[in-house]
Amino acid sequence: MNHLILTNRHHVLMYDDVFEGIYLNIHIIITPPYIFVIDSGLGAQTAQDINHIIHEYGNNQPIILINSHAHWDHVWGNAFIDSAWIVSHKRCLEVLKSDLVHDYETHKTYARGAVIPKYPNLTFDQTLIFEEAGIELGFAPGHTDNDIYVYDHFDHILNVGDNIGDTVEECIPYLETSQEIYVQSIKRYQSYDVKWVVSGHNEVVDASMFDKILDQLK
Repeated sequence: MNHLILTNRHHVLMYDDVFEGIYLNIHIIITPPYIFVIDSGLGAQTAQDINHIIHEYGNNQPIILINSHAHWDHVWGNAFIDSAWIVSHKRCLEVLKSDLVHDYETHKTYARGAVIPKYPNLTFDQTLIFEEAGIELGFAPGHTDNDIYVYDHFDHILNVGDNIGDTVEECIPYLETSQEIYVQSIKRYQSYDVKWVVSGHNEVVDASMFDKILDQLK
């Protein structure tokens, strides 16, 4: 696991030993009012790494855990992070309640430690803003019908979940929605002033990735 510090606020834990040739990323944003954790990984051991960063760099702020979407490799650690809220799109909660237990039975060889289902307790439809922290969450479907992004208005860093591909070369993800819907989400990302893009599996890239995606989709 590599610990990448992008700014004083932004930490990315990058696991290169889960899937062959790609990362599994956990993104932690430490702000004065809250600590935001984007995705919880594969179980209790992943959560232990997250909690270590929180304790080392935080100052006892309330923790807000964000599930970027409902796929299993992003949510199995939910129960092991002491968060005041678990936030997701409202559709993500529906999918998790339907699929989480079945997904565990199918993919449990990937678990890192114990896995206990724990579901979001704060959902939204289009946007959710934590103004004092400078953090905005928004709905941007594409890879799934429940993807969200997280944008830091202060540091200009955007987390897009799995809405870009898993490698720099393969920049378009598998789409469970239509290409038209996905393009709308990419164009929404382009409306922000973005310095760095963090995702679920890729390297940290800059906003030129969005131009590359749109060019390949033409």
